[in-house]
Amino acid sequence: MRSHEEVDIFEVPEGSTPVYRSVLIDDLGEIVQGALLDTLTLTVVQEYTFEIVNGRDSQNVLNVNDVGVDNNGNLEWVLTVDDTVVLNNALRKEMHRALFTWTFDSGEKSGNKEVIIMITNRMSL
Repeated sequence: MRSHEEVDIFEVPEGSTPVYRSVLIDDLGEIVQGALLDTLTLTVVQEYTFEIVNGRDSQNVLNVNDVGVDNNGNLEWVLTVDDTVVLNNALRKEMHRALFTWTFDSGEKSGNKEVIIMITNRMSL
């Protein structure tokens, strides 16, 4: 695995609306400018059941659906309470996996970024 493809870990409380920030990087370690993107999608699943969270199943998020990317490659995702929901109240912390995938250069190049979202279950406190 190349160093620029490290998985981010993002810890949040259940029912919160935090902001996740990252930078889109290509295979050469260069920043991918938002204006160069052809596509940007987001899939979020609960780790243990692979249940889709908040309908985010290869959802278009290219400057829509609470996600934006600027011309410096800065990605910002404003999570909603539906993104930080706990699906199994028996768990004190629930892990969700988010995967951003993108294409650029007229679809000739692609990349991805994985984020582990650790959600603290407030109901179990």
